Amino acid sequence: MNPTPDPALAAVAALQRAGLRAAQEALRTNTYLVVGRDGKIEHVSPQDYLRDRAVAGTREA
Repeated sequence: MNPTPDPALAAVAALQRAGLRAAQEALRTNTYLVVGRDGKIEHVSPQDYLRDRAVAGTREA
């Protein structure tokens, strides 16, 4: 039997999936993503967002 999933982990996974879908849509429509970093709002190209995401993923692994 599988243990009950941790709601906090499920929420983080959902946010990661949402970020990926937003980046894919931004690529499709040739627009920027609006993200919050260090308490500031920034416009980021989807290519930069996906690259930064991949780099962060390799550091966590």
